[in-house]
Amino acid sequence: MIRDKNILSETSENETEYSSGEDVIIDIDERPELYRSLFDEKILDLVKRKGWKGLTDTQLKTAEYVSKGYNIILTAPTGTGKTEAVLLPILNIMLREKACEEKGVALLYITPMRALINDLYKRISWWAEKLGFIVSRKHGDTPTSERIRRLRKIPHILIITPESLEIDLDWSTRFREYYSTLKWVVVDEVHELINTKRGIQLSILLERLRRISGNDFQRIFLSATVGDPEYILRFFQGSSERKRAVVSSNFIKRIRISIEKIESKENTDLLNEVGKKIRELYQPVSIIFVNSRYMAERLHEHLEKIGVDKVYVHHSSISRKLKEEIEDKMRMGDANIVIATKTLELGIDIGHVKKVIQFRSPGQVTSLIQRIGRSGHGLREISHGTIIVDDDVEIIEIASLIDLMLKGFIERETVRGVYRDVIAKTILGMALKNLVDPEEIYLILKSVYLYKDLSYEDFMNIIDYLVKRGVLERYSDNSIRTSGRFFSIWSFDSKSGVKSFSEFFTYINENNLYLVKSNGEFIGALDEFFVYRVLRVGDVIRLSGRLWRIIRIDDSQKIIEVNETDNAEGLIPIWYGDIVDRKRETALKFYELIRGGEKNLERLKEVVDEKSLSLIKSSVEKVRRWFRENNIEIPNEKNLVIEDLGDEKILLYPFGEKLAELIGYVLLNEAMKKVGKNVGVRINAYAISLIAENIDPVEMLINIVREDRFEQTLRNALYRSPKIRDKIREIQYSLGATGSSENDEYVLNEAYQQLLNELGGVEVLKEFLYRLAAGEIKIRRIRPRTPSVIAQKLSKIPPTRIWLKDLSYMIYKELKGMALTVSELAEILDLPEDMIEGKLKEMRKDDFMPVVQFRDVVSNEIRWALLEDLENIVRDPLFAESFTPLYTEDLIEISYKTDYGGISNKIILRVNDVINNSNVLNNIFDRYEEIYELKISYYGERSSNKSVSYYNVKRKAVKYIILNGITYLQKIDS
Repeated sequence: MIRDKNILSETSENETEYSSGEDVIIDIDERPELYRSLFDEKILDLVKRKGWKGLTDTQLKTAEYVSKGYNIILTAPTGTGKTEAVLLPILNIMLREKACEEKGVALLYITPMRALINDLYKRISWWAEKLGFIVSRKHGDTPTSERIRRLRKIPHILIITPESLEIDLDWSTRFREYYSTLKWVVVDEVHELINTKRGIQLSILLERLRRISGNDFQRIFLSATVGDPEYILRFFQGSSERKRAVVSSNFIKRIRISIEKIESKENTDLLNEVGKKIRELYQPVSIIFVNSRYMAERLHEHLEKIGVDKVYVHHSSISRKLKEEIEDKMRMGDANIVIATKTLELGIDIGHVKKVIQFRSPGQVTSLIQRIGRSGHGLREISHGTIIVDDDVEIIEIASLIDLMLKGFIERETVRGVYRDVIAKTILGMALKNLVDPEEIYLILKSVYLYKDLSYEDFMNIIDYLVKRGVLERYSDNSIRTSGRFFSIWSFDSKSGVKSFSEFFTYINENNLYLVKSNGEFIGALDEFFVYRVLRVGDVIRLSGRLWRIIRIDDSQKIIEVNETDNAEGLIPIWYGDIVDRKRETALKFYELIRGGEKNLERLKEVVDEKSLSLIKSSVEKVRRWFRENNIEIPNEKNLVIEDLGDEKILLYPFGEKLAELIGYVLLNEAMKKVGKNVGVRINAYAISLIAENIDPVEMLINIVREDRFEQTLRNALYRSPKIRDKIREIQYSLGATGSSENDEYVLNEAYQQLLNELGGVEVLKEFLYRLAAGEIKIRRIRPRTPSVIAQKLSKIPPTRIWLKDLSYMIYKELKGMALTVSELAEILDLPEDMIEGKLKEMRKDDFMPVVQFRDVVSNEIRWALLEDLENIVRDPLFAESFTPLYTEDLIEISYKTDYGGISNKIILRVNDVINNSNVLNNIFDRYEEIYELKISYYGERSSNKSVSYYNVKRKAVKYIILNGITYLQKIDS
């Protein structure tokens, strides 16, 4: 093989065809020749049995491309019949080719959402079974009896999740042979997978399927409207030689939005006011969309308190069973309100929703369209939604999203980076059951769009690391297979493993979670950090809108056992990671609307009512007035405003959420080096706040460029960001690393690369800093009498503080075999000296990595060394002089205290006795593990006021420290 060669198909580089269709039905009776050219009479009969006059223009154009064998992506709103658009032409070809006579899967229908599988099963079965085809499904909750039936009665159409497909290919090898007949793969809701590790996983699985089947099967993707459909198509095209086409619907769901502002008042609970407004506005069944699971539970509590009944909560940390019960209630009209996060945005059939209310801005155009679009009787009716807000920044952000929507903007998602943990899991998965040649795995990976530039050296480094970690074995012929240690991490027995075996196949919920169970039934999941910090047995928690008393917390299996209770109050869990990524385009539009004033707002009339438009104008004018009164230009791409509030500086600029976060971490790290740990940052898409004394944030950023230390600064900043630890824990098990991996350079570097890529990558930050340093971005400074509305909004966000991996270990690593000063360590570690010195003083008392300090008599500096290295340091020519007294006949007084505030004991010894008679010291100090204070001074004729003191001296170091004290006194005396 030719290693490192790009083996993607040439089709990947060819042009993609584009086609768009109207949302008008083409009557079968009016265009019989068109329908007969695409469909068998049996299918047309079924269309009529459905009560349909025909298919839409978009569906027919899609069918043409499917029939011609193109790889396609179809983008259209929910409810426009995307499934039938691709299913019917596939069934037509299956009929023609008599696929029912083959024993194997012809069509694999993949959905990323388990919640959709049952609906899809019914929907696809209605058509397929009437034509003689067997349909089956597989996901984590599929009953065992149905899985066994799948082996006895091989389906022609299989509906599956990416995780279940991974299990089929890695572990359940009995079924794998039935993929050899594969001709079509349809991926539903593909926008849910792009820019996720599940999407990368699927792109690899598609290439593995091509190897197994030997067929260049047709790849078809169904999606909501997205910013860059061709990118998605290219991402999953891989080695396929087929032509590509993007088919999109011209249909635009009409929406109307009203905005309600809740005025915050002193001594009133904002959520109580929000609850009252919802009580006034809702009509059964209403969905209340919120942006976090925490807010869903909190809002439920407040609605419950003010007497609204039949209110339910629907989010990703609630069990599938409970969510399905809620969905059933919605379909039957047995719910008044369902408070939901992203989980009810798409796909799931929940019946008629009378009203949608969004609390606070959804932050993205995509979410705005999908959420408001959930209301209304039918697809062609106008969807009405209300957004409840409590500040002017939210109102202007909503106006920005509406303006972008009217211009046709949709957020784009792209994947950056290599994601070595996904490669590692692929290697381990393929080597689970059989010996495998690494080059076979490498060829598959090189066929994947994301890994087209993966070098063989990088690939083999991953294998070497897995071998080193003991989860992979390498044989003499270079073949590999997972080792026994793999099963000690991913264990069938949850008591003995770090992770359950089933978790190996998924990238969902990779962060550590505790499962909440009641009488053995899964209720939901809680964030591990919240459990550690807050929960105790006996506490009552609120989850899924119900109250549960904790009766047991099992830390080994990460299970919390609960019983339902009728308590009036309960703790509301916090889940980490519920952050909306507000794009740079939104931030630019935000300031553009403020700059333009009323003249830029009239076009919003298409979507918002007069009252809401008036609110928007009022908020925009309020912010404009602040800039006008302070005689300062409104920020844009070429202007940055520094709002100086004393020890807090606000940078007003259209950053976008990710760039702001990246700059925030850089500022945090740089400021910490200057003023210590007492610094913080707050960020949103429109501003960054630095909390630090006497620091100019812009000058600090410019100095990074001037001093040419961009790369190292960025690395240090992310190493110390609060997110690095979460990223390490997310990836470490996939790489075979257990325990604390914060000091594992391979894991740490991969965590850094992934975090950097997820925050937008190095180039975006570099461009901003270099433009700033070159003066292309003008700086405007102001010390206002009152903070801007944007600064006031920012001040409500808790500041992010610095996070350091175990500093003790960092110091230990640098001190190993060496003695260094505080300033030398600070320079090496790029940390403030007071932080280093404080940690060293702590480490003097440490039982695991204890350090000692001594006086360097040559440089007259205090040096620090590891206790375990002290004997070697004493003999080292660099430092031996500091432990070699000049005069051995001097009398020395040694005072010592064994604890703080204790009695001072004294002994008089001749220097020669300290050097040559160890028993003298042993008899005195052997009974103590540590001496709190050790003070050395002259005695007798040479007695003076000169002395030297040492603190927290371990027994093992006493002799050497006394010798150092003697040498130091004699040196300064001479």
